[in-house]
Amino acid sequence: RVGARERVPELLDAALLPGALFVLLLVPGVRVWPLAPLLALGLTAGLLARRGDLGRWRSWLRLGRVDRTTLAIVLGVQVVSVVALLVWTRLFDGVLPDVYADAARDAGAVPAAVGGLLFLVVNGLVEDSLFFGVLLGAAQRALAPAAALTLSAAVFGLAHLHGIPNGPVGVLMAGSWAVMLAALRLRTGGMLATYAAHIVADSTIVVMLLPAALGR
Repeated sequence: RVGARERVPELLDAALLPGALFVLLLVPGVRVWPLAPLLALGLTAGLLARRGDLGRWRSWLRLGRVDRTTLAIVLGVQVVSVVALLVWTRLFDGVLPDVYADAARDAGAVPAAVGGLLFLVVNGLVEDSLFFGVLLGAAQRALAPAAALTLSAAVFGLAHLHGIPNGPVGVLMAGSWAVMLAALRLRTGGMLATYAAHIVADSTIVVMLLPAALGR
């Protein structure tokens, strides 16, 4: 019973964060990615700060340890992500969602390229902090490792229903990829390895899809 009571705050954290995210994804003007997850992180952090529980995030957002085996795994995950995105664009006609493609065309090539570079840096930081930092860290304290990994991967996949990749295929792809990132997080105890794998996937998205959107 004592152990169960000690785990209640972590369970609340694990439920609060994805709950805030999916509510924000329903709000027009706010659901643009990565604004929605960034706001979800901010709202959750604010509530936890008022409770005096924000200190738990320090361990969830640390860099972690990286050895040679981890580097090899990161490289493998990067290769898998690039191949999967190439297959998605070829077999399922994957393109940037209209909201991003329209914004890129309205802005012009140079501002769109700058925006793409910012996306590379920010998106991985926000997504990894949310799904594989706070959410996985909270779930890991309250659940078995396999259950915590499954929860974070499932939420990550569902959050990409209207993202990149999108649709039911995108949810399956993103969820499967998230299993690999969550496993990296559990192996290294930090965020550095997941971010290294993530930024390559986002680079692939920008390089493949942004020029196509500008050329429409």
